[in-house]
Amino acid sequence: MIYSYDRAKETEKMISSVRPEFDDLDFWAEQIRKRLSTDDLDQHCLYLSSRLEELMEETTSGHLSMGGVEHSLELAKVAEITNHLEAVEATLEGR
Repeated sequence: MIYSYDRAKETEKMISSVRPEFDDLDFWAEQIRKRLSTDDLDQHCLYLSSRLEELMEETTSGHLSMGGVEHSLELAKVAEITNHLEAVEATLEGR
């Protein structure tokens, strides 16, 4: 399935509007998931699961010391979700 340009723009707008220090990332991630097909959702969840443990270790060991531990983890999650979604978008759009 190839998504339209408008859908990609809408996803990009949603990603860029996230403020991890204020927003509920679980709610935000669920809104993103609703935009993906079932197969994409499976890939997305597998990817995030494989990265979560590494992100937790990096965050709690102080590698991401931009702020508090929770804040750093939120920033790392946003970066990982954004990077992964860009890869999924590029694949789906045939770039």
